[in-house]
Amino acid sequence: MDYQTEGIEVPDIPDGGWLKGVRQSRNLSQREVAERAGVSQQAFDQFERGEMKGSVTLETLRNAADALDSELVYFLRPRRAGGRRSARRSGTGSAASYVGGDEELPVNLL
Repeated sequence: MDYQTEGIEVPDIPDGGWLKGVRQSRNLSQREVAERAGVSQQAFDQFERGEMKGSVTLETLRNAADALDSELVYFLRPRRAGGRRSARRSGTGSAASYVGGDEELPVNLL
């Protein structure tokens, strides 16, 4: 079931996590994705498990996203209004604007 965050639809996490969900939706085995990522099948299995435990790193997610021919999008949204309005470029990727309520926040595409 999807839930709403002030007009932004946020999908539920697939069973097994996003890495596993995207991999399976592309009909790829762990071994195939691991080869693309330059790691062992066992290491990629640990990536998927780490995501579910909340211990996977952004570097690992970037590597996995590349191997899955996917784009990693990562952002934080404050729970309450406040702060400055901005859209800026980041050294790690491009930035787009996220507009929610009365705020405009930067969104980094990693």
